[in-house]
This record gives sequence, C-alpha cells and structure tokens, in this order.
Amino acid sequence: MGAAILENMMNSYKAAGLTIDADVVKEAMKEVNMNELVQAMIPIYDRFYSEEEINQLTAFYNSPVGKKTIEVTPALIQQSMMAGQQWGEKMWQKIQKTTQGQEEAKSNQQP
Repeated sequence: MGAAILENMMNSYKAAGLTIDADVVKEAMKEVNMNELVQAMIPIYDRFYSEEEINQLTAFYNSPVGKKTIEVTPALIQQSMMAGQQWGEKMWQKIQKTTQGQEEAKSNQQP
C-alpha cells in the first residue's frame, strides 16, 4: 500500500507541474506508520461495509483477479479520468456551439 501511495503522490505532483525528488519522498515514506493509516481507514470502511462484506472483499483481493485489480487500479483511474476530461471538453464545445447557434438565430430573427 505504501508503494501505491508513493506512486499516486508522485503522479499528483507531476500532474500539477511540480517536481520533487523521488528519493526524498521514499525517505519520508520510511517514517510513515502504515498501521496508523490502516487504523484511520477502519471506521471509514465500517460505515460502508458489513463484516461479511469485508470478508468477501478480502477474499476477492487475495484472488488472482483481485491482485490484478490492486495492480492496475491507479492507472485505470488515471486513464479513466483523462478520458472523462476529454469527453467533458468535447461536450462543453458542443454545448457552446449549440448556445452560440441559438443566440445567432435569435439575433437574426429580431427586426
């Protein structure tokens, strides 16, 4: 989990146009108590999942497809967000064109 957090942090910094020495982040991560993070997350998971559901999730994430899911999720989310952003930009352009066309039609109808 620590490696995934580190990778996400680095990707976020890069996306924001910031540079940070990976060795500095790795050194800082050595001081992080992952158990502390896990303890902070337990009440969050408790709000959304029953104990039986947690057991099912654990079984899933220990399966081959669960392990693959853990591995590919960061890239999947990043690429999905990029695709969603591109789609949203296209939709915004269509909305702007439609709005502009409607405004032009209204101004052409006025005497």
